[in-house]
Amino acid sequence: MTDPTNVTGSLRSLRVIASSDAPILVQGDGVVVQLRIDSPAVVALASEQAAHAGDASLFRFYLMLEHVRGTHDATVLQAFLRTQSSAHAGHPQDTYLASVGLFGLRRASSDDSSEGLLYSLDITSHAALLQNATVPVEEFFCVSIRPRHALPGGVAIHIGRLCICVEHINA
Repeated sequence: MTDPTNVTGSLRSLRVIASSDAPILVQGDGVVVQLRIDSPAVVALASEQAAHAGDASLFRFYLMLEHVRGTHDATVLQAFLRTQSSAHAGHPQDTYLASVGLFGLRRASSDDSSEGLLYSLDITSHAALLQNATVPVEEFFCVSIRPRHALPGGVAIHIGRLCICVEHINA
């Protein structure tokens, strides 16, 4: 991918609205990652959604885990969106987004020329939560990546980039 603001796959074009600034290392019980929000992309998305409000267009949201490498096959990673709870005086609240099984991770990581694996997790059911998390305008989404079972000592999973993307599907 030459343009870090877009992800293009087979017949898909996804616009990045938030992404991590550096590679991520998942160890032990997991890691909390800040995804920098691309404010112009969010404003453009809101305008596009308003322009298509009356038609049958769909907007799908995805959490992308790019360039995933490691040696601990069959690990299940769970993703959570961390927001400030209004009910508990601003304490963080984690909302489950999605899970992914990392089958084939060791094989994809054994070849140094491999870019690792790419996972696309559909989080469209949480679109309202994502949009509410940007109002008032925040600079970051806070996402927690946790293995379902803690990783053993010395074991790590590397994620090259974590991002939230949107896809506009014309009806």
